[in-house]
Amino acid sequence: MNPLPTRRGQAGLTLIELLVTVIILSIGVLGLAGMQTASLRYTQDSYLQTTAMNIAQEIVDRMRANPAAVDNGTYGAYAFNATDTAPSAVDCTTGCTPAQVAQNDAFEVFSYFQDVYDLGADKFVPALPAGSSAAIARSDIGDDAYFTVTVSWPHTSANVATDEGGVRNVMLEVIL
Repeated sequence: MNPLPTRRGQAGLTLIELLVTVIILSIGVLGLAGMQTASLRYTQDSYLQTTAMNIAQEIVDRMRANPAAVDNGTYGAYAFNATDTAPSAVDCTTGCTPAQVAQNDAFEVFSYFQDVYDLGADKFVPALPAGSSAAIARSDIGDDAYFTVTVSWPHTSANVATDEGGVRNVMLEVIL
């Protein structure tokens, strides 16, 4: 009588090995999905900070281009947001005074926060989220005029446990 043949090696995977492999792979894919979500959040934060810095820099550039209005204090106390009334645009095709150029500059900066061109809600997209604002503060020290341009925007975090929400801002200080 011949005994039953025995297997010398194992061929293939057992069901338990396959299950362990699927679980390890699932954990890896969930980790990648979490990293992708964090990456998107940080990219949006970076975009908003860059946009705010560009707005602050544009305000300063407009002030540098109009030194007479800086000297007479026209740029001294502007505030820009979505709820204030924007100054009217000035037609400078035949020439403008420095104060009119400053008023037109304020109109242009308001266009980042509200629909000053009456494009309509379907076409106008503010540069920063609702609740954003910009302000210019002036302080004179000796013969120098110090300006602080602050651009603020609301920040909400997806991580409620750490509550990173609140207001973010960019401050640009210049001497003109």
